[in-house]
Amino acid sequence: MIRKLTNNVKGLSCKNFFSKWRYFKSIWKQYIFKNRRSYNFKYLSEEEIAKANRYKIEDDKKRSLLSSYLLKYVLKDNNVNNYNIIVNEFGKPYLEGNKFYFNISHSHDFVVCAISNKEVGIDIEKVRPVNELVLNKCFTDEERDFVKNEQDFIKVWTLKESYIKHIGTGLKTKLNSFSVISNQSLNRLNDLMFTSLKVEDYQMSICHHPFKHFQLNYLTHPIK
Repeated sequence: MIRKLTNNVKGLSCKNFFSKWRYFKSIWKQYIFKNRRSYNFKYLSEEEIAKANRYKIEDDKKRSLLSSYLLKYVLKDNNVNNYNIIVNEFGKPYLEGNKFYFNISHSHDFVVCAISNKEVGIDIEKVRPVNELVLNKCFTDEERDFVKNEQDFIKVWTLKESYIKHIGTGLKTKLNSFSVISNQSLNRLNDLMFTSLKVEDYQMSICHHPFKHFQLNYLTHPIK
């Protein structure tokens, strides 16, 4: 069973969020699965299971399996039944011959997926102490000035990750070569926008095109 988790998002109501972002001009859905129960992965392919088994840490295996399961659910929920997943030269996955875009991220208890009819990038991270090495090496001066605490730090980090996942270049794009902060607020990069949300003790950021119609779903997936 799939049930909504909107009420579990601190400081955010579904109604208020829709109103705030009603000027968007594309359909965008976002799914979050919370990894709190045991899962049955019998519907996954041998290739997906083999991919997960290459991870040595058990939690990493489970997140990989859950990512595959989440994508299957999202595609089915949007009437995408026959598809072939390919990757670009930097490893970003796509649906071959289909203008249905998706992006997946996971951290600890959460696996998240954003979908759109245009390119999209998403990143989620558990809030953690400021990493001074990352701050000095990967952030721009303006971003460093913005960071006052661990919440600011992880917000900027997820914003930057969502951007490079959106453009699909991976680590070829140096993280300090662009800034997601301008005048102490979220920047727009190449006409792309950012949305950043706090979900329990996690920070989630999405890089997307300007949208008019916005749909947001928070989901948990208990599979016995």
